[in-house]
Amino acid sequence: MKRFYYLIFLLCILPNHNVVLADDLRIAAASNLRFVMADLVDDFSRRVGGAEISVTYGASGNLTNQIRHGAPYDIFFAADAKYLVQVEEMQLLRGEIVFYADNYLALFARLGSRLTLDAELEGLGKLIENRQLNKFAIANPKHAPLGRHAMAMLKERALWETVQPHLLTAENASQAMQFALTGQVDGAMVPYSLASQPKIASQGHVLKLSASVRQAVAILMRAPDRAEDFIDYLGSRSAIQILEAHGFSAIANQ
Repeated sequence: MKRFYYLIFLLCILPNHNVVLADDLRIAAASNLRFVMADLVDDFSRRVGGAEISVTYGASGNLTNQIRHGAPYDIFFAADAKYLVQVEEMQLLRGEIVFYADNYLALFARLGSRLTLDAELEGLGKLIENRQLNKFAIANPKHAPLGRHAMAMLKERALWETVQPHLLTAENASQAMQFALTGQVDGAMVPYSLASQPKIASQGHVLKLSASVRQAVAILMRAPDRAEDFIDYLGSRSAIQILEAHGFSAIANQ
């Protein structure tokens, strides 16, 4: 009896964390997946059931650091496979790295912006030259793969140095998209998967660019068996349709 009351006492004083059941899944996902992941999780849950799925979004580099320091994720969706390779080198992956879709870089200008969209970024160059550019946003190249592509393209067009006084560097892709919708930002280079969303696209103009990143996913150590079910689901017709509806180019035969 004393042992029983002691256990009750411990339950009362322990922090009030949510109980994680055996089939529950905790997903770490690159922020360019913010819209599509919600639909994938809902569809998977309807088809399989029996699991609570929580998703944490962030820049792939930041999520990698969280995993390195013990964050209890089960599945890691990175915007670039190099981050999964880093986690693999830490011996924290279970199974193989799976490539499932390509995501493209996009140029976005809100309604009312003076920025003309073109693949060569000539419109951006003219605004800079004419001293008419207020702010231009990209995701942090240190943490976000498409941010690195944005920086590379700006360098290729000889605009990297001249855009610096106007550059807003977001922590991740979602924040770059948020910046792009504000009144002081004339344009941004953001994931097409975000800019093409109807609620966002209706607030501006979107141009899909050629630069892309191959999205990858892997299961982390000590994940429940349900994690394999979710990875298998990504190759289903339903998941592919959802990915493509959100602007991704799905990789077949996974």
